[in-house]
Amino acid sequence: MNVWTCPPARLRQASGIVTFAHQRVRQASPPLGKSLHSHGIELVYLSQGMQFRAHSGSNYPMYAGQVLVIPPGAPHSSGVMPLLPGTTYRLHIRDSGPLLCLPERDAHILRAGLLQRAGAPYALAASCRTAWEQALSAATDKTALAGTVLRHALLSVLLEANSPSSTASTDGEWMRAARHLIAADPQLAGQPHSLAHHLGLSYPGLRKRVKASTGQSLGDWLMRLRIHHAIEILSAQPERSITDLALSLGFSSSQYFATCFRRHTAMSASRFRSELNTPTGRRRLNKLRE
Repeated sequence: MNVWTCPPARLRQASGIVTFAHQRVRQASPPLGKSLHSHGIELVYLSQGMQFRAHSGSNYPMYAGQVLVIPPGAPHSSGVMPLLPGTTYRLHIRDSGPLLCLPERDAHILRAGLLQRAGAPYALAASCRTAWEQALSAATDKTALAGTVLRHALLSVLLEANSPSSTASTDGEWMRAARHLIAADPQLAGQPHSLAHHLGLSYPGLRKRVKASTGQSLGDWLMRLRIHHAIEILSAQPERSITDLALSLGFSSSQYFATCFRRHTAMSASRFRSELNTPTGRRRLNKLRE
């Protein structure tokens, strides 16, 4: 896991910004511990992958292109869920005072708009990803205008998060159809050309849609679906051997299945199965089914 945090000098130039951070998780890790910001609003933006975030008593699945607004004083973590592979940006702003050189009234309106969106994750326009990337680039830049570029990019991020056109995202029909096809025939998850044909798409077309909708490669997305299907089978048939399960899902060996399962859940398949009847295991299973 790689984490980069904006240098303090750049934060001072971007008035009102407490933290701007970028995190890339390459394989599932233990759950995130609890954090709490008493006097700040935090935005968590997922540009790639799928993760979970819990705050204010609720645990939400997050998908690529979504942002989560966490209000001041709300403890937040990944709940009982592991930290899954993905690329995340975090922006923590003060809940009062100057903000990005805006007039006081405008800063107040912007913050109030964000707090109205606090709760479940919602989708931002695809172009918003560029603003987060520009902010990351400017934060590490040492040229004279880097501070101005950073302020402009972060302001774009905050304005987009306030946009009334930003709404809770839903899967397209093609994505739901893909899940049903793979549930009926798990081997299709390892045969992307055949899956595309069943969906009435070309292989490049399917690959492009997956990238645009999830931020993931087609291979990574299909692997996640295979692991989720494995989880359903484990919960329905706890007596089934891990080796038999792996081979039925098209994995070349139980060892490869074990590696992929751990990468996506941060635990072994046998441990996941053994904990299914515990309160934590049941909560974990319910979240993975969302």
